[in-house]
Amino acid sequence: VSHSGGGVLNGAGTLTVNGPYNWTDGSMDGGGATLLNSGMTMSGTGFKSIGNRSLTNANNGTINWTGGALGMSGATSIINNLAGSTFDIQTPAGSSQSNSSVFNNGGTLRKSAGSGTVGGFSLNNTGTVQVDAGTLTFGGTFTQTAGSTVLAGGSISKSGSAMMINGGTIGLGPNTASGTITGSVTLGNAAASTVPRPGAPGTLTVTGAYTQTAGKLAIELGGVSPGTGHDQLVVSGTATLRGTLELTLINGFTPTVGQQFTILTAGARTGTFASVVLNNFPGNLGASVSYTATTVVVTITSM
Repeated sequence: VSHSGGGVLNGAGTLTVNGPYNWTDGSMDGGGATLLNSGMTMSGTGFKSIGNRSLTNANNGTINWTGGALGMSGATSIINNLAGSTFDIQTPAGSSQSNSSVFNNGGTLRKSAGSGTVGGFSLNNTGTVQVDAGTLTFGGTFTQTAGSTVLAGGSISKSGSAMMINGGTIGLGPNTASGTITGSVTLGNAAASTVPRPGAPGTLTVTGAYTQTAGKLAIELGGVSPGTGHDQLVVSGTATLRGTLELTLINGFTPTVGQQFTILTAGARTGTFASVVLNNFPGNLGASVSYTATTVVVTITSM
């Protein structure tokens, strides 16, 4: 299918496309649904619009957005990216999504290229959200009940309400030493984890508030320097703590009694972790956690 020349896809039924779909400009509307079984290329410089319609990426398909702005006008403008499928943003092109338009992601939503800012919709995530370049923005709600949100060289901007992480993980990619979330983050369920960087030290920055009402902050210790020796969570606003702190020794590192690690800094700190879990610690070493108005510090103790 070639969708170009300002053409309008309209109607209340479901259009199922089993072959390639190339969308260069025009609109989708009419209250119906478009089901893609072989993915889509969104290319060119023309404006593309999803109105009162759903667009579903199915059958392990890939949508490559390489050019042109995308408009989504409201709550009936819906993109469904099903499990196994990929929606890959490769453009710096602007977008004009309404905060109430919805992106349901069960597969992979990736911004792999383009230095610009793209996004604006509300997100329901049970798959993978990964930002390799530029900034992915969310103007409406952000709710994750499973899966992961990964900063892998790019950043996330979330205006208004906090990113609600009720399952899965949020943090850096394994090859990314630092990353920034512009906005606030809330861990609201025991199934949720903040992992600054898996397998290596890193620094995750949250410019708003960090609220851990449940769930886990997973910190890896491989040396005494924050960010390069051990993980650090940097919160510009208030860090409200509860739930679990998990400490894991990595890279063969064995700390000594009395060594200290500043694992969290914040503009203000309230609350404390309800429990502390130690992984890979030798039997003769433990850890105590102390709190100041703006920091959380781990001290190695003897058992």
